[in-house]
Amino acid sequence: MCFASVKQNHDDAQEDYRIAHRLRDMQTLPYVVITNSHMSHVYNMYLQAFDTLRRIPEIKTVDDNDKACQVIQEMLQEHLSVIPRLVMGMLECESFMEPESMDKFMNTLLKSVSLPRAPVSRHA
Repeated sequence: MCFASVKQNHDDAQEDYRIAHRLRDMQTLPYVVITNSHMSHVYNMYLQAFDTLRRIPEIKTVDDNDKACQVIQEMLQEHLSVIPRLVMGMLECESFMEPESMDKFMNTLLKSVSLPRAPVSRHA
């Protein structure tokens, strides 16, 4: 059992912003790309994560921390399919995007995929 500090509440807010930015990045993709079944799945997973994280109340007690950890752990389990689905979607859509645009999008998204795991390791 661990206790989250005030800094953790700030970090959680930063995570909300990162996810919101990735949602915005996906919204700027060509329509045919974002409507691909794999890409649509990834977008919906990010949207669900954003909604879930923003509803976690401020962590003030050990019990609050435990509840937040449980929610985040469950979310991470649900999101194990994000990277494979993202790769499949981009492979299927490579003819609809310029290679440089696709590389930039993938690099940005893949860097941010690893960031949500950091709060769990601080809590668990």
